[in-house]
Amino acid sequence: MAIQFKRAVKHAAKARVALMGPAGSGKSYTMLKLATLLAGPSGRVAAVDTERGSLSKYADLFKFDVIELDSYSPENFMAVMDAAEAEKYDVICVDSLSHFWIGKDGALEFVDMASKKHRDGMGGWKDFSPIERRMVDRMTGSPAHVVVTMRTKTEYQEVTDNNGKKKRVKIGLAPVQRAGLEYEFDLVGYMDDENNLIVDKTRCPEYTGRAYSKPGDKEFAPFVRWLEGVEKKFSPTELAELLDKINEASSLPALRTIFERGYRAAETLGDKDAMAQITAAKDMRKESLMAGKNDPRGSDEADPKTRDGHVIAVQAILAEDIEEVPMAQKLNAYVAEHLQDHTMYSAVLDLLASQGSITKSGWKQFMEISKRNAA
Repeated sequence: MAIQFKRAVKHAAKARVALMGPAGSGKSYTMLKLATLLAGPSGRVAAVDTERGSLSKYADLFKFDVIELDSYSPENFMAVMDAAEAEKYDVICVDSLSHFWIGKDGALEFVDMASKKHRDGMGGWKDFSPIERRMVDRMTGSPAHVVVTMRTKTEYQEVTDNNGKKKRVKIGLAPVQRAGLEYEFDLVGYMDDENNLIVDKTRCPEYTGRAYSKPGDKEFAPFVRWLEGVEKKFSPTELAELLDKINEASSLPALRTIFERGYRAAETLGDKDAMAQITAAKDMRKESLMAGKNDPRGSDEADPKTRDGHVIAVQAILAEDIEEVPMAQKLNAYVAEHLQDHTMYSAVLDLLASQGSITKSGWKQFMEISKRNAA
């Protein structure tokens, strides 16, 4: 396969933020402040409270829905993410993520129990690693903004203030979490005992090396703007391939797996048209499977006259004496303009293949070439 580069494009993104610090540093308040800004006037915020109801003490200042857990197992974490995404929350907050590490039924308890099955001391960690990876993937791949807090190990240090007086201040060290987890986020800030936010790591250039005292809307506004970009959508070829998989699903469990993956991808992109088509295809295939039928879609559903017109137009492009890349780009442009309807797209491709104009694998190759060479 030829390796080709294409022009990078900054797409719109969802926030992935981690706020670290010792108890009393303002992590929870700052988390809700940022979450409210990310959600916007009509958005909704879902929050996981691991601090025995302490987050609800801010309910008079911020509007959010909350769930309090008494078990911090990986399964509960996944269930919380599933529930929040199913309810279409705009922002998901976890206060604090550290409880899923050190809390009841959390990572350390899992590793301790799993280690008893192994002879070496690292066996438990080997068992937990793929679970941790799935938890991280749920956060980084969520269609919602995700803002979490992490506790840090606390120590006290004697410092001299501006008046020359010595005092003891609380400082935070490493986060109470597996090493390196914080680098999965786009913005990582450390909060100290005086509610200062010191940016530890960020992909947003404006925040590099910055520190903010009691940050609010003004301080977080540049980060929210930075998340903006070009809206990414499914290409016609990608969507058609996904819909084909849905229509060819051999069982209800297989259909559910294909649908959930595809729908989540479309939801993450914010592609509402793709979400609607994926849902419609799923419903049609589900009905067919329950009735004992095969592929519910068929070329006969497309208007023959319109189909034949598209076939002639595509054959004309294929007959042009031009290089492979320009031809691929012309074919993709025609699809984007005229063949957004999946039933018609499939009908045209089926007829082209049956007439020997182009094989389906050859068509797919043209679409891939066009995608690689897109500016």
